[in-house]
Amino acid sequence: KYCGRNSPKYIHALQQLLQYSNEFIQDQSSVELAQYTLDRAQTVYGYESLTVAHCHRALSKSLINLASLTQSRRNIKYPLFEEDITYYQNTSITDLSSSSSTYMHHAYEAYRMAQDWFGVDNRIRLFPFKMTLAHALQAHAAANLSNKQNTYFEDAIELLNDCLSIARNIFGSMSFKVAQIHRLQSATYLSNKMYNEAEEELQTCLQIYKLCLPPNSFHYLVTKASL
Repeated sequence: KYCGRNSPKYIHALQQLLQYSNEFIQDQSSVELAQYTLDRAQTVYGYESLTVAHCHRALSKSLINLASLTQSRRNIKYPLFEEDITYYQNTSITDLSSSSSTYMHHAYEAYRMAQDWFGVDNRIRLFPFKMTLAHALQAHAAANLSNKQNTYFEDAIELLNDCLSIARNIFGSMSFKVAQIHRLQSATYLSNKMYNEAEEELQTCLQIYKLCLPPNSFHYLVTKASL
């Protein structure tokens, strides 16, 4: 209304809306918004711009959230019957594999473009892109759609350990960002059926959340329920 769809301000507003949608809505509408934001950013800034790299990150996260939701609903069992109740009946294993390839593609694209902008050795500026790539690798390993699951798991853990070191140096050991990494590490261990390690990481995350978030915080309550 005030600046037009080709204005950088409009792209920035879309990114803010998308961030909220990825955190609290996490459905098909988030994916559609992420794709639209990416398309507009490519038109306004160019395909190899830093803004577009961040849009690739956001789209990867939207696709991961949707794939996780779809997969979890496919395996719900009704307690009175032996057979599975399958939600999203039109979603096949091939669809899930395709979705996995898609969010991996966008995560790798974002990381590649960030390396072109900042250089391969700039660990601080590459930090958010490494986090996105680690999340994609974790989700891909959890989906168990490839015989390279252990490779994805090991790559995710390596990236997360690097991110944890960076986050501690920048934000401090008891920061929200460090807690998020511990939570993602927990999910990564869980995808490889390393339950003790997963619980330990989740407990660490919860202890940090207690220090830096109110008791009614969304992140705190979800993490506590996960235990």
